[in-house]
Amino acid sequence: MVFDKSKFLFGLGEAKNSIRKIDNTILCEGQLDVISAHKTPATNVVASLGTSLSIKQLEAVKRYTANIKFCLDSDYAGEVALIRGANLAHSIGFHVEAITLPQGKDADELINSDPKAWLASIARSENVIDHLIKRLEKRLDLSNLDAKENFYKIVIPMISGLPRKMDQDHYLRKISFILNIDVSILLEELENLKTEKNSSVQPVKIRRILESSATKKEEYLLTLIIQHMQFVDTAFKICVPRYLISPTIKSIIEKLKKYILSRKRFSLKKFISGLERAEESLIQKFLIVKLDTTFETEKDFEKELTKLCKLLRRNYLRTKIKLLKPQILQAERKGDKDGTKSLLKKLAILADELAKE
Repeated sequence: MVFDKSKFLFGLGEAKNSIRKIDNTILCEGQLDVISAHKTPATNVVASLGTSLSIKQLEAVKRYTANIKFCLDSDYAGEVALIRGANLAHSIGFHVEAITLPQGKDADELINSDPKAWLASIARSENVIDHLIKRLEKRLDLSNLDAKENFYKIVIPMISGLPRKMDQDHYLRKISFILNIDVSILLEELENLKTEKNSSVQPVKIRRILESSATKKEEYLLTLIIQHMQFVDTAFKICVPRYLISPTIKSIIEKLKKYILSRKRFSLKKFISGLERAEESLIQKFLIVKLDTTFETEKDFEKELTKLCKLLRRNYLRTKIKLLKPQILQAERKGDKDGTKSLLKKLAILADELAKE
C-alpha cells in the first residue's frame, strides 16, 4: 500500500481535540512550526506533509471545524500558496483568515524566540481578503492601469469563491472604491465568473472601463474643481455627485463639500489627511495634472463645468439603464415577478430622466 501524503496533515491527530474545542485550525508552512506551536497554548496547529495543500487535506480538517487560519511565509512563494490555499478552502465552505508575523520571522523562529508575540499574531488574524488587499495596496501603485489589472485578477476570483453572498457584496464594495469602478460593473463580472463555463477573469474589460471617455471626464471634473478652489461654491451649485459613476471621485466630492460647509478656511493638507488611501492617491495625482485650459473668471469656469456635468449626467443614466437590462432578464428567467417589477420601475424612472436631458 502506497502512503499518499496529499491526504494527510502533519499534527492533525494531536490537534483535533483542540481544533474542535476552539472551532479553528491554524495551517503552517512546515512540521517544525507544528512541533514548536504545540509547546504553546496554540495546539490547534497543523501543516501539510511537504506537498501543496489539497482538497482531501482540507476535508480532513472540515470534520472538526469550518474555520481556518493560514500562517505562511510572507515571501512571493508564500503569498502564491496563500491565494491558492484560500481559494481551495473557500470552495468547500471554510471561513479563511491569515496570520501576519513580524517582518523576517517564520512561525518556528517566532515561537521559540517570543511565544507571546506568536499568540498575539494569532489574535490579530484577519480575513484573508483584507490581508491580501493590504499587501497589494503596499506593493502596487494603484494609480497605474497595469497594477489595477493585477489587483483585479487576484482579488475578484477569491471574492467569487466566498461561500456567503453578504461577504461577496461587502468586498465588492470595498474594491470598487479602491479600483474606482462602479460596484454594479463588478457584480456583473462576478456573476459571469459564477455562471459561465470555463469562465476566467477578464481584466481587459476593466482596463476599457478605466480608460473610457466617461472615466476620463469624471477625472477631469475632479481636476477642475481641486485646481480652481476659488470657484468651489459655483462648482457645488452645478455638480451633483449622484450622477457620478466613479465611487472614489463621488466620495471625494461629497467629502469636499462637507468639509467646505463645516469650515471657514480650506486647508488642502487637512482635507487630504481625512481621506482614504485611494482618495488621497487620486487627489495627489490630479493636483499635478496640467490642464489645457485654466479658468481665470468664474463665468468661464461655470460654463465649462455646466457643459461637463450635463455630459456626465447623460452618461450616468445611460450606464445605469445598460446595467439594469441584464438584471431584468435574469429576474425574468428566475420567475421573480416582484424583482422584475421593481427593476422595470427603476428602468422607467431612469429612461424618463434621460428623455428630459
